[in-house]
Amino acid sequence: SCPMEFTPYSTLLTPEVKVKLTSKENAKAFEMFKRIIDEALESLANCTRTDIPYFLMLDELEAYYADENVFKRDLLLIRDLIFTVKEFNKLFKVSRFNQTKFICSIRTEIVNSIYRFIPSREINKITNGFECPLIWNYSNTTSFKHPIFQIMIKRIQYSEMEACGEEYSDDQIFENWFVPVVNNIPTTEFFLNQTWSKPRDVIRFLTSAQHCLYSQYNKFVPAVFNSAMEEFSSESLKEIREELNAIYTPAQIDEIMFLLNGWQTIFTQDELMKRITESFPNTTIRDNLVTILSDLYIIGIIGCKSIVTGEFLWQHRGNNMPAFSDEWLFYVHRGLFKALAINTKSNYKKYLLRNEKKIVEGKIYEVEVGKVVPGFLLVNIKLDNKIFQGSIHISQIEENTVYISDLEKVYPQGTLLNAKAIKYDSNHKRWQMTLLI
Repeated sequence: SCPMEFTPYSTLLTPEVKVKLTSKENAKAFEMFKRIIDEALESLANCTRTDIPYFLMLDELEAYYADENVFKRDLLLIRDLIFTVKEFNKLFKVSRFNQTKFICSIRTEIVNSIYRFIPSREINKITNGFECPLIWNYSNTTSFKHPIFQIMIKRIQYSEMEACGEEYSDDQIFENWFVPVVNNIPTTEFFLNQTWSKPRDVIRFLTSAQHCLYSQYNKFVPAVFNSAMEEFSSESLKEIREELNAIYTPAQIDEIMFLLNGWQTIFTQDELMKRITESFPNTTIRDNLVTILSDLYIIGIIGCKSIVTGEFLWQHRGNNMPAFSDEWLFYVHRGLFKALAINTKSNYKKYLLRNEKKIVEGKIYEVEVGKVVPGFLLVNIKLDNKIFQGSIHISQIEENTVYISDLEKVYPQGTLLNAKAIKYDSNHKRWQMTLLI
């Protein structure tokens, strides 16, 4: 039913129709229902539009994986609603209702759930053809000009204007309100590393800063950042769990969190499988580990880090798929360290220690030149399907007749060499080696 009240006449109309769509006995009623819809659309197309724009936003298109039947029903409704909105917008365009539109707001993981759990009926033609993705990581810069950090800068500017009528530049705001470095990292870089490049991350951080022990400070000093991160991390994890509801049951989500909680910042797929086998042998998720790691990457719980270049891959920074190879490790997002009780320093040292034990001092290994920098060959050592990093100084090339300027010509990228391990350089996270000619 659709109750409508006509205020000038104090009249309430409630047109309604009852249809049991799954019953063949109601075929006549169903046909009548379709006819009503067709007539309504025809009437709408013949309306005369005013100049007033109408944009109808359909938000909170959600589906939660608790009861499977309800979950799939909701996905079907969302899918069909998107098709319906497309047809309405098409009708508006044909009828020259240029300032009338339906706009759907839908999260990526809901679209992915439609592809995974129900027939999608080529919904991608609509979502890809008419989408306006909300992307905030337009720039790779880590300065305060970054779009996400600019949200905070602009909010402070507005508050300054409201409080004292002063208008300050971005540079003045940053200088007055922020210290340049937090924990030996530039402030903007430190902050951006905790976020997923979304505006609500800024709101979550500011709210957390208001509630922290150092909220009375008149500047965002390291103590404010470090204190606020506890609540920020916890609230971030709550939001991510809600996003996981679109593809996993509450029990499965708990199992995933137990796997990561208190464990390592950085790990391989094999290490995670070993943890499952030893500590969670009865888990229901062990047989779908690749899918689960892909989902965790897409949602933003984990990224990938190269053991060769140190480069990161993050979904929110434009890298849409994780890398499954020996070069890439999985890395838990920094914004979740506190909530998942992960000690970044001790865990990373454990990882480096595991690597150190793989290579033996004095032993000879086949290495591949990965990069040439002034005075050094940066090489990769492949061992037990893992890649470790080494460096060979020009002085460590036996029978040395090579000049620094000629290194790249004599040993181009990809050259295979034999080199002996000397010792591990913990500062540069590489093995120092001697090249054997």
